[in-house]
Amino acid sequence: MSRTAAVNAAFQKLLGRDAGTEGQTYWGNQWEEIYNNAKNNQGMSDADAQAAATASIESGIGGSTEALNYQVDTAFGDQLGRESGVEGKTYWGNQWKEAYATAKGEGMSNDAARTAALENIKHGISGSAEAKTFARTDIAKAKTLDDAGVAGYYRGGARDEEADWYETNFTEDDPNEYGTGMRDVDWANKLSTSNLENYLDTLNYQYGVLQGNTVGQEGSEWWGYQKTQGINHYMSEEGGDYSFETASKLADFDIARDIKQSTGAKNFERYGSIGYGNPLSIKTNKEANVEGTEGDSEFGIENVYLNFNEKAMKELREKFGTAEGEDLVTTGTITGDQGNKTSAFTYKADASAPGGFRITGNTDVAKVISGELSGTGSEGTVVDQGYLNDRGLPTFKIPDTVTNVDASRFTLPANTLNADNTINYGDASDSNTKLSLSKWTDTESGKAAVKAGDYSYKNLNMNVVTGDDNKKYLVAGATKKTGGDDTNLKLKDGETLAITDSSTGETTTLTGGTITNVTNVTNAGDTINKGDNIEGDESNISNYYYGSGGGGKTIVNTAVPQKSKTAKQQQKKEDPRVLASAPNRKQYQKIKSTPGATGNVAQLGIVT
Repeated sequence: MSRTAAVNAAFQKLLGRDAGTEGQTYWGNQWEEIYNNAKNNQGMSDADAQAAATASIESGIGGSTEALNYQVDTAFGDQLGRESGVEGKTYWGNQWKEAYATAKGEGMSNDAARTAALENIKHGISGSAEAKTFARTDIAKAKTLDDAGVAGYYRGGARDEEADWYETNFTEDDPNEYGTGMRDVDWANKLSTSNLENYLDTLNYQYGVLQGNTVGQEGSEWWGYQKTQGINHYMSEEGGDYSFETASKLADFDIARDIKQSTGAKNFERYGSIGYGNPLSIKTNKEANVEGTEGDSEFGIENVYLNFNEKAMKELREKFGTAEGEDLVTTGTITGDQGNKTSAFTYKADASAPGGFRITGNTDVAKVISGELSGTGSEGTVVDQGYLNDRGLPTFKIPDTVTNVDASRFTLPANTLNADNTINYGDASDSNTKLSLSKWTDTESGKAAVKAGDYSYKNLNMNVVTGDDNKKYLVAGATKKTGGDDTNLKLKDGETLAITDSSTGETTTLTGGTITNVTNVTNAGDTINKGDNIEGDESNISNYYYGSGGGGKTIVNTAVPQKSKTAKQQQKKEDPRVLASAPNRKQYQKIKSTPGATGNVAQLGIVT
């Protein structure tokens, strides 16, 4: 090996970069001097002399501050997906040196000791909330600026500023329950219209990709509440102290995870379509500012549908192999008795259909699912309406009048006031005007329900329990939904529906089944595992976030959880070595009431 190759190899190994001219000059001279001495004066073979020279310069380079920082940054990149800050390099650099010295004391070689020290600090970092979140989501913290303009991985600076439309929704008396696995029973009365409107585009994309349709009122409100709670949680200390930007990404990740567990998403994969999304209610100028009833334009509220998200449609084309410009053709995973996939649908651009695409079945199985054909189950159940949503309504039915609008309409600047100084809610037919969402609590029926403390309409298929604070919370409940089982075709548990395709003669059998019950395993010591919404895999199940809002319940945690007095008590314990005070670190003041927050306590070496 030449001196140039030896120096570059040492730099790559220990510093992660090439040596450059200066490095080649200095360390090349060092290498050559040791090599010549070893070969000419000590009688070593050429190979042994090269090895001795290389070991010597590696020892020198490996003892540099840059090499130590590279080890720490390697650990941070692996465990957190980012580089370390000043504090991280100091704290974890010291931890690395201690571990390296211990390994050398045990007789390890330099290389083995470096490896052992690196694994040691990786293990320490892996115990942090940030590391666990990164391992689960692959989403890393964004670098922000503090008040002095210094970049670091703490909150502060322009990227950390929450959007001017964003509103938090909890107080000291009503703390954020996101990490506890429960949802406040009166969640529907805590929604911010501004938040919901600004969440629409992303949520509509998620519905398009995961369910093949568009988000409506039910989904907007259910998942909108979850997103606000998620953002609040992730910006809190116990949630990882993320910036608003990153907290929003993490909340979206959790929503996508939960939608995937719904029967809607699972049946989209199974059938190729579950029909059209639900409408959104908007406020209108007719009888502006007058209290009304949902869906009744005479009282100032009417229904519209969101246009299918363009990015979602592009991804579906790629997924199902449909060329740009052609009608999207989707194929489900169910197969017939000949082993072929037997359910397929066509999405054809049509402004008169919800979302702007008319969905039609291409096979007899698909036509039964869409309601174009009927069938009778083995126990006499007549399937003649096709796929039914959680409220028992057919999802392929197109209303007599359909108005489709872009999600971006809800985030346009406010319209000028009407001539009589009343609020101008815009016009669905005028694409230049801002539209305003109408929440369930804006309707007469919603207001009456809130006044009566009756949230049963919004909490379909959920159980209500009393927490240890005597407040009411939701946990996943019913094992059978209105409108049937996991097929969403009204089939009874175990009932079969055989559909023979008139063109191919292939028979596909659908079988009804109850919604799956999954109970968390017990913790060590036989205590109940109440689930952890933040970990998010099916072996550690969220108690309430799956399901409602358009998809339906597929996972039910039968254990009744008790809400903690503090959210911090619900979090997994951190390695005590990563806990310490961090100066110059801004707190998210909007969640100063978050349970368990105690001043400027931070994870030393993780935050900055």
